[in-house]
Amino acid sequence: MEGNVSSQIGPQGAAFKLGRFFFHWCVAFGIVILLAFQSLTALIVPSASDYEVSGPVSLFGSVALGIFVIYLGVTTYQLAHGEKAVIGAKGAGVRIFVLLVFAVLALIRGAWWVVDIAGGNAASVFNYVGMVWFTVAGIAGVPLAFMLFAARKQHVGQV
Repeated sequence: MEGNVSSQIGPQGAAFKLGRFFFHWCVAFGIVILLAFQSLTALIVPSASDYEVSGPVSLFGSVALGIFVIYLGVTTYQLAHGEKAVIGAKGAGVRIFVLLVFAVLALIRGAWWVVDIAGGNAASVFNYVGMVWFTVAGIAGVPLAFMLFAARKQHVGQV
């Protein structure tokens, strides 16, 4: 994918455009997670039910998930850009596999929330935001992972 990638048509251009979308989608949601008021108040307000996790665990989980989602978006964008040094690197296959696993789990989580919301279990607007984000991340991430696997295979075959 040399040259002006965004103007290319075909699989390389599609991978780049989908990778750019996935990057923006992950960074936006990661920032939302990091700035979520609920995570900060979990340290102050004690849990009202037995199934909720404690405040520090909730805060750590939110921060870890937010950073991971942003990191996943950035590394996926680097792979989708298609530079030979990045797509052919030793760890690129592992990064693509992590993207695929995350995308499949996100799609499952999005479908699970659709079932919950259809059943009337939506407690807040954040349930809808989460459902949409995970569903779209899964729908975009699965084909993107396969495109990146194909680009990596093509690159490794040329070397």
